Amino acid sequence: MKSMGIALFLALGVLMAISCNEETNGIQIPLTFRLGGEANGLSEGKKVKCECDQMGELSASYKIKNDTVIYEGSMGGSFSRTVLNDDENGISLAPDTYGEIIVKLHKDSVWILTPVNFNTGSRFYENLAAFKGVKKDGQIFGQWNCAPFDIFEGGWVDTVGTVSGSWYIEDSP
Repeated sequence: MKSMGIALFLALGVLMAISCNEETNGIQIPLTFRLGGEANGLSEGKKVKCECDQMGELSASYKIKNDTVIYEGSMGGSFSRTVLNDDENGISLAPDTYGEIIVKLHKDSVWILTPVNFNTGSRFYENLAAFKGVKKDGQIFGQWNCAPFDIFEGGWVDTVGTVSGSWYIEDSP
């Protein structure tokens, strides 16, 4: 399966690093963090539950341009999506993911981009390609959508049910 766009969560870790490191000229910041999140709800008559558990590391040098800091790194882990009918039958998918990420920080806003997730033909991955979040009161968080994988083959069907939820960044254990 394609890499997860959960790279957003990486950006949050970067934002934390900036607030802790006063020196920003050419320093490499190997920052590890955990990205967590969930989205639950009813959509199109289906119960949908999604969870995210990703580990990220930012390691490339950053550059500053017009108050924007850009990092490169990678992120991977697991993600799950369960879609159930009223009779509790349905589908559950849990891909392991890994991908390169780009994190853009501008003042208190964070963008986490996972280039491999753009233009995949799957709403699931495309909703994870670009996450926007904020840093507020020492926390990094945002909202995301968990959309279908858009598969309908071999008895596997996941074509309906998009729910919104929240994501957050925390230091790695």
